[in-house]
Amino acid sequence: MIKSRHSVVHVQGRVAALLLACWLAIPSHAATLIQAGHLIDGVSNRAADNVTIVVEGNRITAIDAGFRSAGAQDQVVDLRNATVLPGLMDMHVHLTEEANPGYELARYKEISI
Repeated sequence: MIKSRHSVVHVQGRVAALLLACWLAIPSHAATLIQAGHLIDGVSNRAADNVTIVVEGNRITAIDAGFRSAGAQDQVVDLRNATVLPGLMDMHVHLTEEANPGYELARYKEISI
C-alpha cells in the first residue's frame, strides 16, 4: 500500500491533536491556599489584612488581596483569625549549658528551700 505525503501529514496532525488533548486533560498541580486574616511580610510598614498566600510545590507564588476561591484540587489552610509572618530563627543560645542535658535540672536541685 502506497501512502501519500498528504495522508501521513494528516495522521501526524491527528496524533499531535490527541496528545495535546491528553496533556490538557491532566489535572494541574494543586496549590495550597493560606487564607490569612493579617500578613506581616517583613517589607511593608503595616500588616496586610485578608490575604491569600498561594503556595505551589515548595514556593510562594502569589499573595492575593482577599480570600481566593479554591480550585477542586487545592488545599485551603484557614488562618483568617490569625496573623501570618515569616519564619523566625532563634539565634540566642548558650552552648556551655547545652553540653550537659541535665544542667537545668541540676541547677534547681542545688536550691534548698
